Amino acid sequence: MRVYLDTNIVFGFFKRFLESKFMKKQFRLPEKMLIANKAKDVYISELVLSEVVSGMKKWCEKNEIKLSKNEIESLVQEFRKEFKIKILKKVEIKDLFLLVNYGIDINDGIHLEISKNRDMVFVTDDKRLYEAGKYFYGKVLSFHEFRKLVNGPTQN
Repeated sequence: MRVYLDTNIVFGFFKRFLESKFMKKQFRLPEKMLIANKAKDVYISELVLSEVVSGMKKWCEKNEIKLSKNEIESLVQEFRKEFKIKILKKVEIKDLFLLVNYGIDINDGIHLEISKNRDMVFVTDDKRLYEAGKYFYGKVLSFHEFRKLVNGPTQN
């Protein structure tokens, strides 16, 4: 099964790293990334990385922290080394107008398009995107559903 992760699935790794570095909180790998790392064929796109970098910059600005471009690049490289996630460089967009016309955010629409065009399962924790994604593309899972799929049935 090929899986495409939404930004909200991977951002926790970066946020926790920043909190550990600048707020002296203990760093723990987010469960979402531990579960994603168990899956065999996991992808994100350059768009996900761009949204993560934007989110990191906003987080740093909000917390009055300076983060250099080199530090950001180093953190992204560390992420790439730590996880078995492939990064899609080239994407094809076909139905974006339709998605945006029905009220889906443009970036969310691109994520759905990437998943659909490559026949991947799309994993998100965004409830609104989950519902809309199910309507336009049937292979959408919440993180909870994805965790069950990867870990198998729970033992009683």
